[in-house]
Amino acid sequence: MQIAGMISLSLQDYPGKLACVLFTPGCQLRCPFCHNSELALADLKGQMPDGTFIDSVDKAKVFDFLNKRKNVLEAVVISGGEPTLQPGLPDFLRQLRQFPYLLKMDTNGFNPKVLKELLDENLLDYVAMDLKNRPLNYALTAGIPSFQPQPILESMKLIQESGIDHEFRTTVVKELHSLEDLIGLKEWPIADSPLVLQTFRDGPTVMEKGFNPYTDEEMGAFLKELKGQIKNVSWRSENE
Repeated sequence: MQIAGMISLSLQDYPGKLACVLFTPGCQLRCPFCHNSELALADLKGQMPDGTFIDSVDKAKVFDFLNKRKNVLEAVVISGGEPTLQPGLPDFLRQLRQFPYLLKMDTNGFNPKVLKELLDENLLDYVAMDLKNRPLNYALTAGIPSFQPQPILESMKLIQESGIDHEFRTTVVKELHSLEDLIGLKEWPIADSPLVLQTFRDGPTVMEKGFNPYTDEEMGAFLKELKGQIKNVSWRSENE
């Protein structure tokens, strides 16, 4: 289990909780708007294509930090990259269960087998799963040559049937998402699950240049349109 970074205190990553965020390297997607491009491009051990290694965080130091913050923090979030690619993830979560923290994982949903293992063992309290776009435009948005929806459908079903707290979320990028695309998200079996629209954030670590966010006014207009189409949709702005 490789940890490539840590945020010691976050008010945003676990809804309503003070959380620590741990980042894992490696991802099977190449979303061009990804703001953690270094993590996505690294392999599972943190090695970059040019042979260099990104910084790593020692697990013993993580556990020591969490032990000292038990009276302050409420949750630990595992993000990435894509955490389910890490072969040591289940054991790491079992170790985290020794602490009095709620555990959340961010995932792209492409690895339902691992997700099922984690849910069956009650190793998570919250799952945030990306829905990159409507099915028609998924490959383009995820930066992959082709797309089969079955892993996403399986992961959605696992999450929904588990009864765990969860959200599906879509990062909205002007060049990749039209209103028609956002309405097309209803083609996924979202049902009563929360769907959270997130405003794209540009920055120096974004995978590719040339992408832009919609304005708050435009996002508000999209939300108004979608509320008549998707039951439990909301918008998380850049500053939330």
